[in-house]
Amino acid sequence: MPYRLYSPVVLDPSAEYPLVLFLHGFEGLGKDNKKQISGMDFAGTHVWVMPHNQAAHPCFVLAPQCPVGGLWANPLTRKPSRHLRRTVALIEELTRQLPVDQDRIYVTGQSLGGYGTWAAISFFPEFFAAAVPVCGGGKTARARFLVSTPVWAFHGSLDPIIWPRESRRMISALRRAGGSPRYTEFRFAGHKVWTAAYSHPELVPWLFSQMRAPRP
Repeated sequence: MPYRLYSPVVLDPSAEYPLVLFLHGFEGLGKDNKKQISGMDFAGTHVWVMPHNQAAHPCFVLAPQCPVGGLWANPLTRKPSRHLRRTVALIEELTRQLPVDQDRIYVTGQSLGGYGTWAAISFFPEFFAAAVPVCGGGKTARARFLVSTPVWAFHGSLDPIIWPRESRRMISALRRAGGSPRYTEFRFAGHKVWTAAYSHPELVPWLFSQMRAPRP
C-alpha cells in the first residue's frame, strides 16, 4: 500500500513524537502516492506540517493511499476494510522503527476517510488517543467503546453527499453512552468543509493535548 510519511526535521534521540494518521477522501484514491496529499486532501495532510505547527507540536504524519475501488470502511457494516487494517499494522511497524509516542497516535480523515476515522476508533479504541472525523459516519452500536476517546467531528449542515445526520447520530450515540465529544457543524455549508475544519484555530492545540486513556 503506497503511503507518505512526514518526519520532524530534527529528532531528539531522547524524545518520542506524536503521529497523525490522515485517511483521504474519494479524490485521493489511486496508486500514484500523490493524490492522498494533494488537491482536496491538501489541507488535512499539510496543516500538521506547517512550520509554526511543527515548531509547537513536532510530529510524524502518515498518509496511506487506498486503491481505486477501495474503501477505509465497509459502507454497510461500518467495519474496517482490509486497507484500514493494513494501515493499523503499518503504524505498529513504524512504532518499532521510529520514536513514536504510542500514547499520542491520532486519526483524522474526510468524507471516505471520515468513515474510516470512525471505524478506526470504533474497532481499535485502545489504539488511538483522539480522532477528528470530517464529513463521516460510523456504527452507533460501537459508541459505548468510545466513551474514553476524545472526538471532535465536523460536518456541513447542507452536505448533499454525506448527510449531516451521519455525524449527528454518532455524536448523539456517544453522548448517550457517557462520552463528551465535540461537534462543529458549519451552517449553510455543503460537503467540502475540510479546509474550514482543518483551519479551525483550536483544532491543532486541542488534538495534541490529548493522551490515550490508561489501559485497564
